[in-house]
Amino acid sequence: MRRRLFKLNYNRVKNFLLSRQSASDNFSRKGVRKGWLGKLQYFLHREAFTFDFCLLSLRQMKAFYSEAIELKRDKTEVPLVLIGHSKNFLFPDTFKRFVGYALSKGAGFMTLSDVKSIIEEKIESMNSSDFL
Repeated sequence: MRRRLFKLNYNRVKNFLLSRQSASDNFSRKGVRKGWLGKLQYFLHREAFTFDFCLLSLRQMKAFYSEAIELKRDKTEVPLVLIGHSKNFLFPDTFKRFVGYALSKGAGFMTLSDVKSIIEEKIESMNSSDFL
């Protein structure tokens, strides 16, 4: 859990400004009280930190990755789910640089299609008695 304030960066602000919704609609939808004090309280509040590669800077992605590895250092695998939406994907070079960084640290990547194929293979290899 981190303070929302730490999520602010150029990518997130640019996406926010380019959003079709007005800033006030976005804040009111999230239950933020009107006025500067309400907005300040909103940004100081803690929330789960999502690995949204469309909205994070390279520095934030590297920090998120390093923190996850450090927290799970006794594990051989550390699954991280990267999310993003095409409407927010304005900085593909940032993502490419992160992928290069993660690969250089020994990371591997899977898409949902890869996961689906693995599941289908496992189901096919099971015999019908496994389901009874």
